[in-house]
Amino acid sequence: MKNKFISFLLASVMTVSMVLPVQAADTFRDVPKGHWAYNAIEEMADQGIISGMGNGKFAPDGYVTTAQFVSMLMRMFFGEEMAMDDTEYSIWYGKVLQWAAENGLLYKMEIGSINRRASGAEKWNKAVANAPIYREEVAVLLYNYLKQNVALPTEDTLRNVTAAKIPDLGNHDATVFEQFAIAAVYELGCLSGTDKQGTFSGDQLMTRAQACAVLSRVQKLVGKAGSTTVGADWVKLVESGKIKQELKGETLVNGAEVTEKNVASRINELRRVYPQGMSCTNENFHYIDPRTGKDTGNSGCYALAMYIFDHVFGYGSFYEAKAVNLTEGSFGSIKPGDHIRIKDLPHSIVVLEAAEDYVKVVEGNFNKKVYWDNIYTKEELLGYQKVTVYSAY
Repeated sequence: MKNKFISFLLASVMTVSMVLPVQAADTFRDVPKGHWAYNAIEEMADQGIISGMGNGKFAPDGYVTTAQFVSMLMRMFFGEEMAMDDTEYSIWYGKVLQWAAENGLLYKMEIGSINRRASGAEKWNKAVANAPIYREEVAVLLYNYLKQNVALPTEDTLRNVTAAKIPDLGNHDATVFEQFAIAAVYELGCLSGTDKQGTFSGDQLMTRAQACAVLSRVQKLVGKAGSTTVGADWVKLVESGKIKQELKGETLVNGAEVTEKNVASRINELRRVYPQGMSCTNENFHYIDPRTGKDTGNSGCYALAMYIFDHVFGYGSFYEAKAVNLTEGSFGSIKPGDHIRIKDLPHSIVVLEAAEDYVKVVEGNFNKKVYWDNIYTKEELLGYQKVTVYSAY
């Protein structure tokens, strides 16, 4: 009788264990289910975006470094592409920083201003890479990625609506570009305020838990993992007739009056012809004279500037433009459509919008691609020795 009872108990226990669901263990011992960022941390861990700090811990309140955050972002959106890179790097973050730089994600960041790779060896500044990342730096990094992959809020919204929501936007040493980046990611919901007043606190460091929460929001915003959009090359564009070429007249090529607004509008038509992220180098992007079909020898950023001039002002306008050396006094005369040639680099940019202390531009051969809406400050441009502004009107 006793043996039958024991058998009954064993059978009962086995039956219950088969029916009751097995509770999944937490990935990290120091991130319990009640933690405010539990779901985001679990999401990132499941996708292999993050890893622990050893001994089953994640250290959610520890600060995330610049290299670590860039690594998280790159694994999320460039993981497959980077996996195909068999280049040997001398330091663990060499690959992610190299890929981030080549895809424009480090634009205007301190780590991005340091030489990346020379003679096969990384030249990244270890102090910068291993330093905790500030919230304003995260905003810039995210902005550089998002502007290539999602529709950003309009300029008017950022200036007149979003800026009013962020009481400390101009209270610390954030540059004009950083303020634009902060406003954009704030409006998109990727980064929020640190208090009820909406204070951004750009000079605060970001924790590992906060980084996971931010990246989770970004991933949901983008909707899918992927890399930058790459458009057709210049040969196909010329052959297809998508680059409209017309003779220069007293008005713009499209017959509109020559005004700053009309010039900017005409340039923006080319966003679909030269999309963000389109390959544009000195090797694959040349200016072909539409009248003769011959390569003029101008390539990369310079060639893009010439195509834009043709589209807006007509044939020959580039060569007839008035040239003025950039000075403190002449900066205020810059307007949409102007071609700024930074001879120190050398590099060419075309102005989309001009303000008192910065210009917003489109440029080719920036990290080997076309980039729209990059910002150059007045201080930055005047810091070069030789800058010439070419204006057609």
